[in-house]
Amino acid sequence: LRGHKPEEVVAGTPLMDLVRLVLQRLDLAPDEVEARMAAVAASIVAGTSDGFRYVTSDAKLLEMHRRCLPSGTLVETVRELEPSHAVTDLNVQFAKMAANARQRMMHALDGMAEGFALFDCDDHLTVFNRKYIETRSFIAEMIKAGASYETLLREEIRRGAIDLTGSTAEAHIQARLDWHRNPTEPIEVLMADGRWLRISETRTSDGGCVQTRADITQMKEREADLLRLTRDLHSRNAMFDVLLDNMSQGLCLFDADQRVVFANYRYAEIYGLKMEHIAPGTSLNEILEARLATGVYGNADRQKFVKDG
Repeated sequence: LRGHKPEEVVAGTPLMDLVRLVLQRLDLAPDEVEARMAAVAASIVAGTSDGFRYVTSDAKLLEMHRRCLPSGTLVETVRELEPSHAVTDLNVQFAKMAANARQRMMHALDGMAEGFALFDCDDHLTVFNRKYIETRSFIAEMIKAGASYETLLREEIRRGAIDLTGSTAEAHIQARLDWHRNPTEPIEVLMADGRWLRISETRTSDGGCVQTRADITQMKEREADLLRLTRDLHSRNAMFDVLLDNMSQGLCLFDADQRVVFANYRYAEIYGLKMEHIAPGTSLNEILEARLATGVYGNADRQKFVKDG
């Protein structure tokens, strides 16, 4: 019944050796074998008994019973159950496995930083995590298995959850439904409470839809701060340029490589140059050549200019 060969079960064979053989024939991973052996060893306590069922590698359902006498002697019995019992027990085992798998999946989903939801081919909600409820807090009590995608969207609009500035309720709904039927790039939605959400959708092979919702409020705030800073800097630079261009003195700023960083109009005017002659990036030598090209220098002056320059 235990699947042993006659030569394996002989007087003096340690119980744990037989347990190891049984577990190895179930094609378990080595660490799983060791873990189960440790559990068996821990369950053998004088004066106690233990019973359980398990399915063998050849699909037989066995019922085991161990009783450890006060003296330490261990009595172990095993019997094979009828097929009807086997089917019932297997169904129970599979149901437990499915429940455990679903529980592990939900733990994983609830650990996500984004809201997650799965809609079936009829657009009804089937799976969602806690974060998804948080991102749709205006209609939190409606987030239940079986809820319709469109119903949730319309109720969200009806309760004023979404900022519709520049659009009507029906126009927004139709745009969202069109995108939902053929999702492309993620969309960004401003909620009435000031939160920004980035919503992504992907169609599944069976016609369903996976939706994720990420809170990007902080990112949008940083973008707004950066835009304000850029505009302020641009305004200050424009004011600075006006001041420099209206100086009575000519000014030209060069970098360490003797290339123009900034030159005002008065500088060009004094030397009879055009503004393109002193554009940022122009070298000092190029400016000198441009000044010579104006023809205001005689030969002697030209030689002195080159020497001094």
